[in-house]
Amino acid sequence: AASGGSASSPMRAGRTAYGPVFRLSPTRLVIASAAAIEEIAEAAGEPPLLRREMEQLVEHSDRDRHATLLLAPSFLFAEGKPLLAGEVAALESPLFEETPDELRALMLSVHFGEDAFYWELSAASAAELTASRLVTMLQQRATRWPEELQLAVIDLVPDPHGRRVVANLPAMARVAARYLRRGVRDRHAVLNGYLPAGAGHNLLMAAELMLAQQSAGVVGGPSGDTGARPAATVAANAPPTSAAEALRRRASVSFSRDTLEMAVKYLADEVGVPIVIRGGDLQLEGITKNQSFGLDQTDQPAEAVLLEILAQANPDKTATGPKDLKQKLVYTVGRSPSGQETIYVTTRAAVKKNGEPLPPAFTP
Repeated sequence: AASGGSASSPMRAGRTAYGPVFRLSPTRLVIASAAAIEEIAEAAGEPPLLRREMEQLVEHSDRDRHATLLLAPSFLFAEGKPLLAGEVAALESPLFEETPDELRALMLSVHFGEDAFYWELSAASAAELTASRLVTMLQQRATRWPEELQLAVIDLVPDPHGRRVVANLPAMARVAARYLRRGVRDRHAVLNGYLPAGAGHNLLMAAELMLAQQSAGVVGGPSGDTGARPAATVAANAPPTSAAEALRRRASVSFSRDTLEMAVKYLADEVGVPIVIRGGDLQLEGITKNQSFGLDQTDQPAEAVLLEILAQANPDKTATGPKDLKQKLVYTVGRSPSGQETIYVTTRAAVKKNGEPLPPAFTP
């Protein structure tokens, strides 16, 4: 039983397995850590202090929506890191990689209507990253999620009861990305979209099942356990001893449309060695790592897959092959500052300027 109290004078009401409990009013309870409860008590019913960007987003919140989450992304990678544990631990790495350093606050709201499901993401950034640039960045990253989900799904061995739901998650994400809209509102980046009424429930269930499978460690099983593997194969268990060995391994990388940056990431994950794009070298030749193309390479030597990626991204489409001098994009092998052998994507001109050896595949 909880003792009475008012919003202006919180009173201890007992403990649960989750921590101390305080009654803020006859209908409001707070369960939190002891330290957080003390802060709530000291606030004496006043609203919590929020960073400026979060306050600005709150002004655009809608109390009629079913759920709204307001978040400072940096919190998840500091004192809020314990939240990314258990089944959601698999989200920590992609969230960290996909979150721009300039991002200060996010607000995600959803509404489950009778005829449609609506979602909206608002984002506030530091002054050096304008809202128009931020919304473009977020949209580009969102359009990559279906392919990244496809790679994650094919590495799972899902339980029979949830296999079809998990397998359909990439397709669900593609539909969501197709109907995504973007804009700028009051200097904030805004992404939103309408989907069929059942989409929200299905997306949530499929994501929860997938995270549960990943946390249980049911990955990397034989292909017979997971059915067809349309996008990629699982890298060999033993890490390669050298970049040369990695390039001899068999690899599969397939996607309908993605960027040069993501294509080399997929291949790096396949062969187990870093593949780094030297962006400055590419810029001197007017080549961008964000250009997009399609690829379908199945069970090929990794070097052949890499050569095809470089051919697809090469600005001069009249190049007849890797030995053609019009093939500006090449790769070379070197060591990173930490001493790890690394494959570098660069240009023929930069390799010549730096006096680096060209692999035989590019030698006329």
